[in-house]
Amino acid sequence: PVRLDSEPVGEVETFTYLGSVVDKQGGTDTDIKSRIAKARGAFLQLGNIWNSKEIGRNTKLRLFNTNVKSVLLYGAETWRTTKVNLKKLQTFVNQCLRRILKIHWPERISNKDLWQKTQQCPIDEEILRRRWGWLGHTLRKPDNNNQTSIDLEPTGEKEERPPKEHMETRSGGQHQGDRTQVAAGGGGSARQEPMEDCCQWPMLQEE
Repeated sequence: PVRLDSEPVGEVETFTYLGSVVDKQGGTDTDIKSRIAKARGAFLQLGNIWNSKEIGRNTKLRLFNTNVKSVLLYGAETWRTTKVNLKKLQTFVNQCLRRILKIHWPERISNKDLWQKTQQCPIDEEILRRRWGWLGHTLRKPDNNNQTSIDLEPTGEKEERPPKEHMETRSGGQHQGDRTQVAAGGGGSARQEPMEDCCQWPMLQEE
């Protein structure tokens, strides 16, 4: 068993490390579910701001991006995203934006128009942008092992393999060796004859 300060460390199904939930299965479904729950809690705490008529739309959207969306996408740079997870994240964001704009049933608005009014982008593009930013930040770090592995050039000479030998038969030529023809008949006796028409034999290849 693993010990820490002479105390055995118990085995658990999930644990939280640097704000991200790590489960036994090794996926990110549990972490994304936890992120949505935490972001929903942060959104509900600011309910008075979303309902306020004195605060402008741009201010509300800035508060949403800094206080809710940042909680939702924390650690998204390392997520293993699937279509199901992206749909859950996008549905939560769309619900929040509709409430900020006070668009309720039976009013309808397409997601594209909703994103244009709120100056938002699809959640998959937002995650991709965060990944590229994280990668650039990582590569700019001094004494970076990742940069070393990217710039690494292989050394040594490429091993040359000997060409495969082919035995080809050409018209008018003589095949290497004679084929043994077994004469049909009752005795089963065999006789060796040179090959008369070598073009009838397929190409032979030594392996």
